[in-house]
Amino acid sequence: MKKNTLPFVLFAGAVFFTTGLSSPENRFDAEKNPAFDEVKEFETVLKVIEAETSYFFFRDYEGWKDQWVQADYTFHAWNFSDGSCGASIGWQAVDEKIGNYIKTHPVAGGGSSHPEVNRKNIRYHFLSQNAVHVVWEQYNSTIDLSAFNVSHEVRTLEKVDGQWKIVQASVFWDY
Repeated sequence: MKKNTLPFVLFAGAVFFTTGLSSPENRFDAEKNPAFDEVKEFETVLKVIEAETSYFFFRDYEGWKDQWVQADYTFHAWNFSDGSCGASIGWQAVDEKIGNYIKTHPVAGGGSSHPEVNRKNIRYHFLSQNAVHVVWEQYNSTIDLSAFNVSHEVRTLEKVDGQWKIVQASVFWDY
């Protein structure tokens, strides 16, 4: 498989997987459960996404790690500027790859590698009261705020012990 086709295959697989979960017979209907406040829940979900991004860009390993489900089904995918990509399956692999990156690539002066982040076109779908799928475009500033780089992002979160945690992240930068 060519290097530059793997991101497409991973993305297509994620779309296929989530499309199957959101088929009519599997679709979660918040209207059938008036106790579930979708707007309030999504506000909490968005805070987790924002925190995970901020902790990563500030290279705060403990804060970043706390936003994640640490299970064998955890998944993270990303691309590189040379057209290649990477993927980690299972918390141990995600922590080894991304956690080690955070620890070994500090930002000078303790600041953020991308001090300003703007999200656009956020779309979400609750798969259940305990699972949500979120997609968006993200504009990440350079460290000196002189430009923004676009990334296309996907997260799947689940509720663990009453707290929303990230179980899947796919991040594709438009290099």
